[in-house]
Amino acid sequence: MAPTSTRPQVLFISLNTHSMFESDYENLVTKISQHATIHRVFLPIPTIRVLLQDFHTVFLTDDSLTQQKNSLVWEAVIEYLQAGGTVICLGCFGTLSSSTGMTRFFSKVNLRWRKDERHTAMVYINGENLSRAVRKDLPSAYETDAVYLKDVRIRDSWYRPIKEDITSKEVVDAGNMVINPWTYSAAMADVGLGNLGYIGDTHSSGEFEDVVLVMADLV
Repeated sequence: MAPTSTRPQVLFISLNTHSMFESDYENLVTKISQHATIHRVFLPIPTIRVLLQDFHTVFLTDDSLTQQKNSLVWEAVIEYLQAGGTVICLGCFGTLSSSTGMTRFFSKVNLRWRKDERHTAMVYINGENLSRAVRKDLPSAYETDAVYLKDVRIRDSWYRPIKEDITSKEVVDAGNMVINPWTYSAAMADVGLGNLGYIGDTHSSGEFEDVVLVMADLV
């Protein structure tokens, strides 16, 4: 039976038992619960069934859908996406996913996104890509430890370790590490009638939580 409440209904998909999403991101879960009713699924078949319901947003909290054994679940999520749903990959998704698994995962929806390195840096909003209405609820910049994406189209990027006025020939120096500025800690792309988002932050923070809420349209 589909959710009937006027309050937004969101779904957490966490099929891998080693995922510690709800404990590691407790503050985020609390904030989401203030705006929506949370439903949780932990097994493949129930997940496929529950996706027939009308969810406001689906959160992928671990790497389970990047694994071949869960390909039928990912196909069900893709159907939800293409019909107009919003899916956000976050939490343990970036840290636990293999590079091969993540590439395969995104290629199923015709995205070339690939896993890049994990590092700590200041990330800056892509003001050229996001509307004023969206930007007003987002931090303009913040420091984060994140798993980055590469091969993201500029129009799909939300945050990157580069200011808008830096040229493509420049790099970002984060302590002893030189970071490719054309990698992205957060991105969102159209998939059919829906939207697929990625946020690579490896820990919860106020700024990260704001980005999640805006991306999930819960503000």
